[in-house]
Amino acid sequence: MADEVAQKCKKKSPQKAFQSMWVAGTLGAFFTAVIRNAPVHFLQLFKHPDCEYIFELAIRYSYLFWLLFYFFMSNLKNEQGEEPTVWDLSYDVVQSVLSLTAVFCLGFIVTNEGFAMGAYRRAVGAVDIAIFFICTLARWWFGTTSRNDNSLRIIGAGIAFASLLSVIFIDNSWLLLSLVAAFLVALWIVLGIFIHHRLIPT
Repeated sequence: MADEVAQKCKKKSPQKAFQSMWVAGTLGAFFTAVIRNAPVHFLQLFKHPDCEYIFELAIRYSYLFWLLFYFFMSNLKNEQGEEPTVWDLSYDVVQSVLSLTAVFCLGFIVTNEGFAMGAYRRAVGAVDIAIFFICTLARWWFGTTSRNDNSLRIIGAGIAFASLLSVIFIDNSWLLLSLVAAFLVALWIVLGIFIHHRLIPT
């Protein structure tokens, strides 16, 4: 019992403390983006009951929550894990910068900044680039981790790349919106499997 109490009272190392604060700060930025924008967009849905506007807004929020859940789940076990290495901390920083840059491009970080409604091709392209690099870097940085996780990272990078190609080469139309939505559904399926593996490891 005494050993357990001593273990709980053991101070965090500077590396672990930095990782905890960095991850918490990034998650705080995500939640702030949601809380700040959700009420405004909810009211706009009644002012602009346009199907394409609603569809685009749904796509933007779906990407926002995808990034939020992936960042949360990829850092879920930090507190129970070993001391973070320089590579771990570097990836946390890079991942958060890429994620928040993508959220900025979606128009959630700063009001009236980023790619405005109607310019969703650029917004989606920016998020696809961020997801591609997040998944690719994770696969390269943590190549010795779970084979299932690394396979999912490769699949996620491939889906993001395919979505990026679609917004580059397909004209702005309902067909493009449908393709973007389909790729987004595929990303959510991959994320769901990733979350399952993290919560219920095999």
